[in-house]
Amino acid sequence: MAIGTFTLEDRKKLSPAALAVDGKAVYFSDEKQTRWLEILPTFGYIKYYDLNAEAKAVNAVKGVPEPVIGVPDLAQATKLALNYAQSLGIDDSQLARKTDGDLDVHWNITRRQWMDPRTNKPVDEIQDFGVYFTRLVGGIKMSGFGDVYVDFGNNAKVHELEINWRNLQPYQLLTNLVTPAQIISSIQNGETALPTMEGWPIDSIKTLTITNAVPRYGRKPGDEPVEFLVPALQLDAIADNGNTNKPIWFQTGIFPPKTL
Repeated sequence: MAIGTFTLEDRKKLSPAALAVDGKAVYFSDEKQTRWLEILPTFGYIKYYDLNAEAKAVNAVKGVPEPVIGVPDLAQATKLALNYAQSLGIDDSQLARKTDGDLDVHWNITRRQWMDPRTNKPVDEIQDFGVYFTRLVGGIKMSGFGDVYVDFGNNAKVHELEINWRNLQPYQLLTNLVTPAQIISSIQNGETALPTMEGWPIDSIKTLTITNAVPRYGRKPGDEPVEFLVPALQLDAIADNGNTNKPIWFQTGIFPPKTL
């Protein structure tokens, strides 16, 4: 609410359909709906958006893009995003790190290109800079990234902020993990699907060399209910079709297949 300068007077009434998703949901917005905040407490989900934080593609008066001013660079955006995560109660120890110990950070850079009518030359500039952090659950990373996302526009204002941070509790500890032989068998019989690769039909692959295997928790969109999180096994591999090779990754079950 502080980021969006909202007060309780900015709270809007939600429809029955919206409350059916989460009966505790709250929604704030300005009068023109250019700035809004959605909170789904039951799901641990927050989404904030400010249309005016980003330079508009076309200035209604001058007919050219609004100027890009003060968009933070990689280091600045990363530091700012981490500060916002901490202010929301997310400790650094809850964020995934790379093997070298640095935070596992990903970036989303939005660029725009336009022709300057004054110089008749093309302009290529960064319009906003987004930062992703990934959550750790019991020492295991979530699959992909996007548990914390902060996107900055002009003057380092928050253009978009999305937090997907469910209140998870340990349920059951299982130790009967899948064996390498079972993984190979599941790939060979098609139970574990390989990713689609353009120009690479599955039957063209001569060898598949698994180079790494790590557990990962899957995720659903923040506004969808989740009863349980169960880890899968992420496999990094090299596919070879006899002429060339390429790195791929895919997932399989981390627990042995059930037998009747």
